[in-house]
Amino acid sequence: MTTTTKTVLIADDDWDLADALAIRIKGLGVKVQTVHDALATMHALQNATPDLLILDVRMPDGSGLIVRETMAVDPDLSRIPVLIVTGLNDPITVRRCCLTGAHYVFKAPDVWQRIEPLILELLNIGSTGTSARDPRMPPLKPGQEALSLSHSGA
Repeated sequence: MTTTTKTVLIADDDWDLADALAIRIKGLGVKVQTVHDALATMHALQNATPDLLILDVRMPDGSGLIVRETMAVDPDLSRIPVLIVTGLNDPITVRRCCLTGAHYVFKAPDVWQRIEPLILELLNIGSTGTSARDPRMPPLKPGQEALSLSHSGA
């Protein structure tokens, strides 16, 4: 697959997971940058605008939820789609993700199967260079997949 001009920023303090996701996403032909704490995430967002942010909640130097809430009030940063991938599944965390317009994904062993379709849709890429979703289906709204993903084997 050829590389696109799309860029994904992965912000997760689990270095192994961040590296594994980066390898998979690069396999889709997408450029990837990784950071490992909330402060570095904010610096990265100030320096370049990724096409997608994959964000953990619990990180050093601050919460990923605070990063997302900060982004949500900034007109430029609020346009960046965000996948919050976290092991937290309490109602408050899920609600905060959804209220900021982020897509909530529960961090589980099958996390790649959970996020790959979202990445393809949000970046509007696929094997044919188009969205991976059925064009007859309405696009997912932020938070819409939270219930279905959190109940599919997690």
